[in-house]
Amino acid sequence: MVNRKTSNLRTAYLTFTTSEALNNFLKRKTEPVIKDKIEYCVMEKFRSTRLLFTAEHAQTKKIEMPEFGKAAYIGIGDKNTGILAKLAAYYMHSAYVIPLFLRTEADASRPVNELGKGLTLLSKVFYANRKIHVPIHTDVSYLPYLKRYHKIIEKLNPRALISIHGMNVKRKFDILF
Repeated sequence: MVNRKTSNLRTAYLTFTTSEALNNFLKRKTEPVIKDKIEYCVMEKFRSTRLLFTAEHAQTKKIEMPEFGKAAYIGIGDKNTGILAKLAAYYMHSAYVIPLFLRTEADASRPVNELGKGLTLLSKVFYANRKIHVPIHTDVSYLPYLKRYHKIIEKLNPRALISIHGMNVKRKFDILF
């Protein structure tokens, strides 16, 4: 932490070199609840802001696709969106809720009644110059987690729900709110 004094203003800069360091900082300042594959945190001023940040695809995984080549893989999830949701909630004194499972298992941004109904996601196979349809929202055993996720949102009754999704750099923007 570097503190700099400019006139009567005091500026503080925090630099985190790892996501673990950021998470440790946030845990000291907040009281997140991690239960049943869901993490959420309600800041003390949430009642006045009532902003809820979500990152439905925050869990990421590289799935190797050897049938398309030795280095080929698909990426599942939106990297760093969970961190953005946590930081936004922290700075806005609001709340966040993040599912701790991959969208291939259950996609919290999809209707619960579509779980296990054959949804797919068109995904790029890196290092193979191909696109394939990847099954998502497939595991019906995740139904209780999805119901709990939506129950948390319903109980918080936010004024606004801000869902953070990562986007492709080639589309001239890299995040979608």
